[in-house]
Amino acid sequence: MIPNTLSELNRIKEECKTMVNKRASASAAAAVVPVPGADVGADVVIMMELLPAINRKFGLSPEQLDQLDSVIKGKIAVIISSIGSELVGKYITKQTITMLLKKVGAKVAVKQVAKYVPFIGQAVSAGISFGAMKYLGNSHIDECYEVCRRVIEMREAESATKATAQNSASSEIKYEFIDCLSCGTKNRIPLDRFLSANKESIKCGKCKSPLRATVSIN
Repeated sequence: MIPNTLSELNRIKEECKTMVNKRASASAAAAVVPVPGADVGADVVIMMELLPAINRKFGLSPEQLDQLDSVIKGKIAVIISSIGSELVGKYITKQTITMLLKKVGAKVAVKQVAKYVPFIGQAVSAGISFGAMKYLGNSHIDECYEVCRRVIEMREAESATKATAQNSASSEIKYEFIDCLSCGTKNRIPLDRFLSANKESIKCGKCKSPLRATVSIN
Protein backbone atom coordinates (compact mmCIF):
# COMPACT_ATOMS: atom_id res chain seq x y z
CA MET A 1 0.00 0.00 0.00
CA ILE A 2 1.24 3.48 -0.85
CA PRO A 3 2.10 5.42 2.34
CA ASN A 4 -0.57 7.78 3.65
CA THR A 5 1.69 10.35 5.31
CA LEU A 6 5.08 11.94 4.73
CA SER A 7 6.37 10.59 8.04
CA GLU A 8 5.51 7.05 6.96
CA LEU A 9 7.06 7.73 3.56
CA ASN A 10 10.30 8.98 5.14
CA ARG A 11 10.49 5.90 7.34
CA ILE A 12 10.17 3.61 4.33
CA LYS A 13 12.86 5.59 2.51
CA GLU A 14 15.33 5.02 5.34
CA GLU A 15 14.48 1.31 5.48
CA CYS A 16 15.15 1.00 1.76
CA LYS A 17 18.47 2.82 2.06
CA THR A 18 19.55 0.31 4.69
CA MET A 19 18.52 -2.49 2.36
CA VAL A 20 20.54 -0.94 -0.49
CA ASN A 21 23.66 -0.69 1.68
CA LYS A 22 23.42 -4.38 2.56
CA ARG A 23 23.02 -5.40 -1.08
CA ALA A 24 25.84 -3.09 -2.13
CA SER A 25 28.12 -4.78 0.39
CA ALA A 26 27.22 -8.15 -1.12
CA SER A 27 28.06 -6.78 -4.56
CA ALA A 28 31.43 -5.57 -3.29
CA ALA A 29 32.18 -9.02 -1.89
CA ALA A 30 31.43 -10.62 -5.26
CA ALA A 31 33.65 -8.10 -7.03
CA VAL A 32 36.85 -9.47 -5.48
CA VAL A 33 36.29 -12.98 -6.87
CA PRO A 34 38.77 -13.35 -9.78
CA VAL A 35 36.37 -15.21 -12.05
CA PRO A 36 35.40 -13.51 -15.33
CA GLY A 37 31.80 -12.32 -15.24
CA ALA A 38 31.12 -13.64 -11.75
CA ASP A 39 30.66 -10.20 -10.23
CA VAL A 40 28.45 -8.94 -13.06
CA GLY A 41 26.29 -12.04 -12.75
CA ALA A 42 26.05 -11.46 -9.02
CA ASP A 43 25.08 -7.82 -9.58
CA VAL A 44 22.26 -8.87 -11.91
CA VAL A 45 20.91 -11.34 -9.35
CA ILE A 46 21.17 -8.80 -6.53
CA MET A 47 19.43 -6.06 -8.49
CA MET A 48 16.65 -8.34 -9.69
CA GLU A 49 15.90 -8.94 -6.03
CA LEU A 50 16.59 -5.41 -4.76
CA LEU A 51 14.64 -3.24 -7.20
CA PRO A 52 11.31 -5.14 -6.93
CA ALA A 53 11.73 -5.16 -3.14
CA ILE A 54 12.02 -1.37 -3.15
CA ASN A 55 8.91 -1.09 -5.32
CA ARG A 56 6.99 -3.28 -2.87
CA LYS A 57 8.17 -1.25 0.13
CA PHE A 58 6.66 1.89 -1.39
CA GLY A 59 3.49 0.08 -2.52
CA LEU A 60 4.49 0.54 -6.16
CA SER A 61 4.97 -3.00 -7.44
CA PRO A 62 2.91 -3.95 -10.52
CA GLU A 63 0.85 -6.34 -8.40
CA GLN A 64 0.07 -3.67 -5.81
CA LEU A 65 -0.86 -1.09 -8.43
CA ASP A 66 -3.20 -3.56 -10.15
CA GLN A 67 -5.25 -3.72 -6.94
CA LEU A 68 -5.96 0.01 -6.98
CA ASP A 69 -9.02 1.73 -8.37
CA SER A 70 -8.57 2.31 -12.11
CA VAL A 71 -8.83 6.09 -11.72
CA ILE A 72 -6.14 6.21 -9.02
CA LYS A 73 -3.99 3.79 -10.97
CA GLY A 74 -4.23 6.03 -14.02
CA LYS A 75 -3.18 9.10 -12.03
CA ILE A 76 -0.18 7.24 -10.61
CA ALA A 77 0.81 6.12 -14.12
CA VAL A 78 0.83 9.77 -15.20
CA ILE A 79 3.06 10.69 -12.25
CA ILE A 80 5.47 7.85 -13.01
CA SER A 81 5.64 8.93 -16.64
CA SER A 82 6.21 12.57 -15.71
CA ILE A 83 9.36 11.76 -13.73
CA GLY A 84 10.66 9.52 -16.52
CA SER A 85 11.04 6.40 -14.40
CA GLU A 86 11.65 3.09 -16.15
CA LEU A 87 11.55 1.04 -12.94
CA VAL A 88 8.74 2.30 -10.70
CA GLY A 89 5.69 0.08 -11.02
CA LYS A 90 7.40 -2.09 -13.62
CA TYR A 91 8.36 -5.75 -13.80
CA ILE A 92 12.15 -5.98 -13.49
CA THR A 93 13.84 -8.19 -16.09
CA LYS A 94 17.42 -9.08 -16.96
CA GLN A 95 17.13 -6.73 -19.92
CA THR A 96 16.19 -3.93 -17.54
CA ILE A 97 19.20 -4.65 -15.35
CA THR A 98 21.49 -4.76 -18.38
CA MET A 99 20.23 -1.33 -19.40
CA LEU A 100 20.99 0.02 -15.92
CA LEU A 101 24.47 -1.47 -15.89
CA LYS A 102 25.19 0.27 -19.17
CA LYS A 103 24.56 3.58 -17.42
CA VAL A 104 27.52 2.84 -15.19
CA GLY A 105 29.31 0.90 -17.90
CA ALA A 106 32.65 2.68 -17.55
CA LYS A 107 32.82 1.87 -13.85
CA VAL A 108 31.88 -1.75 -14.51
CA ALA A 109 34.64 -2.04 -17.12
CA VAL A 110 37.22 -0.59 -14.74
CA LYS A 111 36.33 -2.98 -11.94
CA GLN A 112 36.52 -5.94 -14.33
CA VAL A 113 40.15 -5.08 -15.08
CA ALA A 114 41.10 -3.87 -11.61
CA LYS A 115 40.08 -6.99 -9.71
CA TYR A 116 42.87 -9.02 -11.36
CA VAL A 117 45.48 -6.76 -9.76
CA PRO A 118 46.28 -8.39 -6.39
CA PHE A 119 45.10 -6.65 -3.23
CA ILE A 120 44.94 -3.02 -4.38
CA GLY A 121 43.09 -3.85 -7.60
CA GLN A 122 40.60 -6.04 -5.78
CA ALA A 123 39.95 -3.29 -3.26
CA VAL A 124 39.35 -0.82 -6.09
CA SER A 125 37.01 -3.29 -7.79
CA ALA A 126 35.05 -3.82 -4.58
CA GLY A 127 34.77 -0.08 -4.02
CA ILE A 128 33.49 0.52 -7.53
CA SER A 129 30.97 -2.30 -7.21
CA PHE A 130 29.70 -0.97 -3.87
CA GLY A 131 29.40 2.57 -5.24
CA ALA A 132 27.64 1.53 -8.44
CA MET A 133 25.12 -0.67 -6.64
CA LYS A 134 24.44 2.03 -4.06
CA TYR A 135 23.98 4.66 -6.76
CA LEU A 136 21.48 2.56 -8.73
CA GLY A 137 19.57 1.49 -5.63
CA ASN A 138 19.33 4.98 -4.15
CA SER A 139 18.30 6.44 -7.51
CA HIS A 140 15.39 4.02 -7.58
CA ILE A 141 14.49 4.92 -4.00
CA ASP A 142 14.41 8.61 -4.93
CA GLU A 143 12.07 7.92 -7.85
CA CYS A 144 9.71 5.84 -5.71
CA TYR A 145 9.78 8.51 -3.01
CA GLU A 146 8.88 11.25 -5.49
CA VAL A 147 5.96 9.27 -6.91
CA CYS A 148 4.56 8.57 -3.44
CA ARG A 149 5.09 12.17 -2.33
CA ARG A 150 3.02 13.41 -5.25
CA VAL A 151 0.32 10.82 -4.57
CA ILE A 152 0.12 11.96 -0.94
CA GLU A 153 -0.17 15.60 -2.04
CA MET A 154 -2.86 14.62 -4.55
CA ARG A 155 -4.84 12.80 -1.85
CA GLU A 156 -4.57 15.74 0.54
CA ALA A 157 -5.72 18.18 -2.15
CA GLU A 158 -8.70 15.98 -3.04
CA SER A 159 -9.64 15.60 0.64
CA ALA A 160 -9.46 19.37 1.16
CA THR A 161 -11.65 19.98 -1.88
CA LYS A 162 -14.19 17.43 -0.70
CA ALA A 163 -14.27 18.90 2.81
CA THR A 164 -14.81 22.39 1.41
CA ALA A 165 -17.69 21.15 -0.72
CA GLN A 166 -19.28 19.37 2.24
CA ASN A 167 -18.95 22.44 4.47
CA SER A 168 -20.49 24.59 1.77
CA ALA A 169 -23.39 22.18 1.38
CA SER A 170 -24.01 21.90 5.12
CA SER A 171 -24.06 25.67 5.54
CA GLU A 172 -27.00 25.86 3.12
CA ILE A 173 -29.20 23.34 4.95
CA LYS A 174 -32.66 24.67 5.84
CA TYR A 175 -34.58 23.42 8.83
CA GLU A 176 -38.21 22.93 9.76
CA PHE A 177 -39.02 23.80 13.38
CA ILE A 178 -41.86 21.71 14.75
CA ASP A 179 -43.51 21.99 18.14
CA CYS A 180 -44.37 18.65 19.66
CA LEU A 181 -48.11 18.53 20.43
CA SER A 182 -47.47 16.08 23.25
CA CYS A 183 -44.72 17.74 25.31
CA GLY A 184 -44.29 21.15 23.69
CA THR A 185 -40.61 20.64 22.78
CA LYS A 186 -39.46 22.55 19.69
CA ASN A 187 -37.71 20.13 17.32
CA ARG A 188 -35.36 21.17 14.50
CA ILE A 189 -35.67 18.85 11.49
CA PRO A 190 -33.73 19.24 8.21
CA LEU A 191 -36.22 20.48 5.63
CA ASP A 192 -35.29 17.91 2.99
CA ARG A 193 -35.89 15.13 5.49
CA PHE A 194 -39.21 16.64 6.55
CA LEU A 195 -40.43 16.91 2.97
CA SER A 196 -39.36 13.43 1.90
CA ALA A 197 -40.04 11.36 5.01
CA ASN A 198 -43.19 9.66 6.15
CA LYS A 199 -44.47 12.08 8.76
CA GLU A 200 -45.15 9.22 11.17
CA SER A 201 -41.42 8.40 11.11
CA ILE A 202 -40.43 11.85 12.38
CA LYS A 203 -40.64 11.82 16.15
CA CYS A 204 -40.01 14.24 18.96
CA GLY A 205 -36.47 14.08 20.23
CA LYS A 206 -37.70 14.22 23.82
CA CYS A 207 -40.89 12.17 24.12
CA LYS A 208 -40.70 10.25 20.81
CA SER A 209 -44.25 11.20 19.81
CA PRO A 210 -44.94 11.73 16.06
CA LEU A 211 -44.44 15.35 14.98
CA ARG A 212 -47.14 17.01 12.90
CA ALA A 213 -47.49 20.70 13.60
CA THR A 214 -45.32 23.08 11.55
CA VAL A 215 -44.40 26.44 13.00
CA SER A 216 -41.73 28.09 10.83
CA ILE A 217 -39.01 27.57 8.26
CA ASN A 218 -35.46 29.01 8.60
